[in-house]
Amino acid sequence: MFGFHLDYFICCVISVSGVLIMASSYRRSSQSFANYIVGSGLVVLAALLFFLTDDRALNDYEGGLDANEQAVLFSTGSLTALLLHKGFVALKRRLELF
Repeated sequence: MFGFHLDYFICCVISVSGVLIMASSYRRSSQSFANYIVGSGLVVLAALLFFLTDDRALNDYEGGLDANEQAVLFSTGSLTALLLHKGFVALKRRLELF
């Protein structure tokens, strides 16, 4: 029941995480190239995971996502990726203090 929806959500989280890593490394000079490569790799990995693991040629009346479901899943996935990114950055800063 949740297979396609869950796959879409997870791949949105992975790809948006990659975009956030690339965007946050833009202003920093240290390790910005490595972060850009990791972020780009996550975006590519999410696309490969989504399209190569199963047949994704579905329309919205045969088990695919309609526009409302897609918008909600992408928004929720983006918010999840943002919260994860902020959490990891806060944890990294916290550990650097010790």
